[in-house]
Amino acid sequence: MACSQSLDILGYQIYRASPDGKGKQIGCVESNERKSFAGVEAENVSYFLTAVNIYGEESLPSKKMPIIK
Repeated sequence: MACSQSLDILGYQIYRASPDGKGKQIGCVESNERKSFAGVEAENVSYFLTAVNIYGEESLPSKKMPIIK
């Protein structure tokens, strides 16, 4: 997934998708940072991202990205 080049984006929230569609925040990264996360030991887990701007507003979620073991 490509990061935004917008100067208004401070960073990204990382979520593990849950059955209710809301997800649980598992981390965050600054817009200029690279980071990796170890996934949970469950099968068929999906993750999604949101962007956070300079006003603290969070974007709509990205498409879910499945991780299949």
